[in-house]
Amino acid sequence: MTSGMFARSPSAWTSIGENRRMPLSELAEVMGVSVDTASRRLNRLLESGQLVLRCDLARSLSGSPVAVTLFGSVAAEHLESTAREFAKLPEIRQCLVLAGPTNKLMGRLLDPDGRAVGFVPMNLWA
Repeated sequence: MTSGMFARSPSAWTSIGENRRMPLSELAEVMGVSVDTASRRLNRLLESGQLVLRCDLARSLSGSPVAVTLFGSVAAEHLESTAREFAKLPEIRQCLVLAGPTNKLMGRLLDPDGRAVGFVPMNLWA
């Protein structure tokens, strides 16, 4: 996802991750563009599916307080059908596909109650 808005302004990526409630005026300032331009670029990413917003619930409140991370490998020709099968399971909250030699993730640091207390950024350009 190094095209578009984030390629023009890498700090926008980190800023959105760090402050998910950032006003457009602040994002525009970080990007060095007008509010209208920031809005258009953000909407383009959302509409294309390159950027997806999600909301998580603290596990302790979800009824499923245990998390399991499963890493595996699937042949490219079976990737789509495998993802479809995982998506059928109601317990699956997130299914990610990471492809390539430099798979990168970012996330939040949580306290024991599942509340965000920090941010783990990633540098797409490293």
